[in-house]
Amino acid sequence: MKTRNMLLVAAMTAAAIYCDNLSATPEWEDPTVNSINRLPARTYSVPLADESAALTDALEFPSPYAMSLNGEWRFRWVGDPARRPQGFEATDFDDSGWGVIDVPSCVEMRGYGAPIYTNVKYPHKKAPPKILDWALSTGRFYYMKDTCCDADMIEERCRQLEGSHFALLNANCQTLLESLHRGAKGYCGIMCNYHPALYAWLGQNFEKEPEKAELIQSFIGTFGFTEGGIPYPLTAKYHMELCGIPTELTTRKPDGGVITDYAKSCMEQMKTASDYLESLIGG
Repeated sequence: MKTRNMLLVAAMTAAAIYCDNLSATPEWEDPTVNSINRLPARTYSVPLADESAALTDALEFPSPYAMSLNGEWRFRWVGDPARRPQGFEATDFDDSGWGVIDVPSCVEMRGYGAPIYTNVKYPHKKAPPKILDWALSTGRFYYMKDTCCDADMIEERCRQLEGSHFALLNANCQTLLESLHRGAKGYCGIMCNYHPALYAWLGQNFEKEPEKAELIQSFIGTFGFTEGGIPYPLTAKYHMELCGIPTELTTRKPDGGVITDYAKSCMEQMKTASDYLESLIGG
């Protein structure tokens, strides 16, 4: 099959905050650019040769006027969009040194880059300093949910935000207390579905009762590991049932799975521990 040129650029940014200094901003950081050399969007339709072709139940209609892009494409992976080959879209571009990939497919599962899952840190900074500078300059942003899981990086960002109205909230349990000491303003993560009183107490009392704060941190840091390995958000719904709040153990996630006896046991143990901790802090 004839190969076609294709370039995949890895330009991943998890924050919804972008720099608006457009004259000095690469197109992959420019919020006004969501395509380059793309035809205008239109309703999906396929011109057919005759009426009988339209009266079938086929999802992909055979048509002499349409060409599938499925197949083998020439492919080159670059880890940084600034290093992309220039002029690769030209018909006479020399792609003889490129590899071949099947389309459709998943580049990470074909050996390029690194698979990204919800329980694996992204290999890039989600909010570089210039992005935070821009967010501050607009006056439109009031907090960020930080997912870097790095206390040193959080401290750098807190110093940058110091004296402003902009608050940094840590989404990582294991670094929470350390980040509060370094300037973070609180917690914003999925574990609030289970024991919000512990996070509220820690944010308000970590300086006044440091020994108890260390105890609370040691527990919530361990609790946080239940984010992976058992089926969230089903576990959160089961925890609601343990708290006397009726709910259905279903999820809109197509791969939400089922909550096993093992997962239920983990939630029951966590609730026993968190109930004890809440009794210590008067919750």
